Amino acid sequence: MTDTELPRTQAHETGDEGFLRQAGRGFLVSLYAALRSLKLYPVENAAVQRALDELGEAGTVILGREGEIEVRISGDF
Repeated sequence: MTDTELPRTQAHETGDEGFLRQAGRGFLVSLYAALRSLKLYPVENAAVQRALDELGEAGTVILGREGEIEVRISGDF
């Protein structure tokens, strides 16, 4: 093994972290879009339904791989 190679377990963890970063970002973007849509339109609106479907899909991807989703809010923005 050379200095640039990672042990199998460490390489796998790095891949998992990359997946979680991308999927987590997608989930948060979908959550924001759904909240914005709900703020502007009633829940029956097609745009709201589409945003909620995308949020559900983003959540399902993470749940399928990680088994749980935890969202934390910290500080004031």
